[in-house]
Amino acid sequence: MTRTARMGWIGAGMFLAGAGLTMAGVALMAPVCVSFTKRSIERAAEEGANRVLSGFETASAALGSTAGRMQRQFSDAIRTARESGSKVADRAADALRPN
Repeated sequence: MTRTARMGWIGAGMFLAGAGLTMAGVALMAPVCVSFTKRSIERAAEEGANRVLSGFETASAALGSTAGRMQRQFSDAIRTARESGSKVADRAADALRPN
């Protein structure tokens, strides 16, 4: 075998070794990339859910505060109407009482 032929075989072997190492690297990196992507997606979904729940909590607190204020104002209006002797006030108070 001549020197150039031997160098050709050595070069082809090195090329195949490089291709094999590249495939091995890709095979090792693929699960890492999939795991990283999965964790990133899960984290983003969790943060989005937390934001939505936080928004619901804020809306619930605002609604409760508003309902409490309206209840007090309505109760004050009924009390004032009762003091003036209105029959409508008695009916409104009866409607507010739980059965």
